[in-house]
Amino acid sequence: GKHTVEQGDGVVLEGEWMNGKMNGKGTLQSDKLGSYAGDWSDGMIHGRGTFYFLDGQIFEGLFVHGNPTNGHTVEASDGRFYLGEWQDGLWHGKGKWEHPTIGSYIGEWHAGVFHGRGKFCWYDGSKRD
Repeated sequence: GKHTVEQGDGVVLEGEWMNGKMNGKGTLQSDKLGSYAGDWSDGMIHGRGTFYFLDGQIFEGLFVHGNPTNGHTVEASDGRFYLGEWQDGLWHGKGKWEHPTIGSYIGEWHAGVFHGRGKFCWYDGSKRD
């Protein structure tokens, strides 16, 4: 059934519970991390949801065992965003990154950094493959 659990470390969990663990739809509020709303499985963030970090970043999409996976959007408070594939919580595979004052990159990523084939376009009009 539905329950609210306040943990001593500034974490509040609210949602559907089964066998003493969050399962189904639920939310997390954390003084140290931020907040999450979405799917849970066996006590872990798992499935569709949105995580709002305290630093202003937003992860929206699919999570597997607490980690973002393919098709996520990340928006930062300064206007940067990433749309693309993930692996082990890092940008990995094909993706698009945009920065409001620098430019954009579309291409391959490895472990969270530009890697492989891609194109960087600066806002001054210059490009680099």
